[in-house]
Amino acid sequence: MSNTLKIVLLPFSGLFYLITGIRNLMFNKGILKEHHFPIPIISVGNITVGGTGKTPHIEYLIKMLAGKKTVILSRGYGRKSKGFYWVESDGNANIYGDEPLQIKNKFRESDVAVCEKRVKGIKRILHEKPDTDFILLDDAYQHRQVKPSFNILLVDFNRPMYNDLLLPSGRLRETLCGMKRANFVIVTKCLLDISVQQKQIVIDKLSRYYIGNYAFSTFNYANHFVSIKNANHKISLQAEKIILLTGIAQAKPMKEALEQKGFDVIHLQYSDHYAYKINDLEMIEAIHKKSQTRYIVTSEKDAIRLKSINTTDVLNVIYYWPIEVAFLSGEAALKDAIRIM
Repeated sequence: MSNTLKIVLLPFSGLFYLITGIRNLMFNKGILKEHHFPIPIISVGNITVGGTGKTPHIEYLIKMLAGKKTVILSRGYGRKSKGFYWVESDGNANIYGDEPLQIKNKFRESDVAVCEKRVKGIKRILHEKPDTDFILLDDAYQHRQVKPSFNILLVDFNRPMYNDLLLPSGRLRETLCGMKRANFVIVTKCLLDISVQQKQIVIDKLSRYYIGNYAFSTFNYANHFVSIKNANHKISLQAEKIILLTGIAQAKPMKEALEQKGFDVIHLQYSDHYAYKINDLEMIEAIHKKSQTRYIVTSEKDAIRLKSINTTDVLNVIYYWPIEVAFLSGEAALKDAIRIM
């Protein structure tokens, strides 16, 4: 966004400041009700819009809580349905949303549900799954109708919040005073060689708003690509010319990671949660043939949406690149905090 446009939008950011400030004050004073529940609820969210890595961190927590009866609850952003659904692994992203369906496909032993009204969703879960040990709330930091037992706030290292503005001039959903609700802050998408000094600069900048536990994480990309048509078909990374197809908030790290491994990348970039259509894939197929690339690489989230399209041969040459969270520091403190819940 240009500086000129940011200035033009500043009055609207002022209005947004008033609305969010009054809303948070009403929750803080008890005028608006926060619902408490009798089991541990862990919320994972952010203050900035888009692309801090919520889904991979939810997946990390699922692995951490292995052996526990864990239910993941999401609003199912981008879905065309309304209300409460239990996510089925063979379902459609239009019904469940891409991220909940991705989680269910990777963790079939875990129950995943979607409901735009989180209080209603939690009550339904506890009624139908009374043996639930934990509920993980995806992207619920601003959903204050639910009082979580443990609030994890994600901060993108590459897009520092302390240099940002409120919507619509910037990317902040609320002021940084909202950090005070966090029980733990994870700085995500860090460089592997991040220094102690760089970490301390981030902590010093944010400590005005939050004093507590910090962790620093990064993404590890797999050493193979996986076919979106057949999860058992994997190909090892071999540098060559490829098409990168993305409809995610922050595609730059993925593109850079491919280039660092020697790939010659043609990037076809769509908006976050983009609903691919057959004519999109026909165009992509034409580019694929013209560029003489051997295959197309996409993200796990894109793969879920693409699999919902039941036609076109181009799907046979599309592979996704799995990622997982790796902690650079602070992991032990996070595990200890959750262990005592």
